[in-house]
Amino acid sequence: MRLWHALLLIATGTLAGAASALNYLAQTDPPTSVSLPQLATAILFGITVFTILLLTIHWTTHKLLARLPVSATTRQRFANYDALSCLIFLCLFAGAFGLQVISPIITSILLAWILLKATLLYFAASPSERQNAFTSLSYLAFLFLISGFAALIYQIVWQRALFAAFGVNIESITIVVSLFMFGLGVGSLVGGYLSSRFPANGPLLFLTCELGIGAFGIVSLPLIASVSAATIHTSLATTALAVYALLCLPTMLMGATLPILVAHLHRYYHNVGQSVGLLYCINTLGSAIACFLTAELLFFFFGEHTAVLIAAACNLTVGILVSIYANRVAKVTHYQLSTTN
Repeated sequence: MRLWHALLLIATGTLAGAASALNYLAQTDPPTSVSLPQLATAILFGITVFTILLLTIHWTTHKLLARLPVSATTRQRFANYDALSCLIFLCLFAGAFGLQVISPIITSILLAWILLKATLLYFAASPSERQNAFTSLSYLAFLFLISGFAALIYQIVWQRALFAAFGVNIESITIVVSLFMFGLGVGSLVGGYLSSRFPANGPLLFLTCELGIGAFGIVSLPLIASVSAATIHTSLATTALAVYALLCLPTMLMGATLPILVAHLHRYYHNVGQSVGLLYCINTLGSAIACFLTAELLFFFFGEHTAVLIAAACNLTVGILVSIYANRVAKVTHYQLSTTN
């Protein structure tokens, strides 16, 4: 890390941390009740947290960049402008103009910073490096992260919808969790069978699953409301069976995506352990991110219905991009085999 990069990150962390602390204190009731020691402690805490956060993410970014198959020239071009991206956190000073910068907005700024880093890396890379990146296993893992992100949005939204109809109790929680585990398990078996039965149609099967999940997601909340209204006065067993019948298909489609994709990749990478391990790890990471962002951002800014639409858009996008990826990998592999022979 260059010295001016470190100084810029520390200065930005100091300013952003102080601004965040002042924004937080301005929301207390009443603000004038904050004592001087409390003010100093809050500012010091904000500065420490933001400075460590910026330095850690900057260091992690360049450690990850060192592992990517990019040239030294690309790394240099990226490094020249990367530190400047942290200036986006100066938006926190909007609090000085009457705009309360609450937690969801801070999270949004953090996500925008990460997206800005990815954009800088894309434009720093050469055309050949961009082409190689879009046929790499890491790119596919990123797409599977988005797939896991969408799946957990559905689970959270559907769970809230069922809670609204049947109440928050152990029975409702058990039904939702067991339904997802059942659907994912059976879907994995079905996906494995389909991938062995139609080995050449892996991308099409994956696209079909993602489109099916997205299509159901769009109409899921009205369907859940209808089923809830029809079964609200019936027995618990009837209610559970109705919910299982309604949501088993989309959860099975979710479970089928991984074995279909891994079976198709095995034809080109011939390393099941690496494929399964990486994709399952990244998919789980996407689910964990969704747990935080759904409650922190999506519900706060958009609500349940829009959150479901965002998840459906993720399914559609992932399905199309994975299909394009699979075709690219097939062409590259065919070209390599033809040139070798």
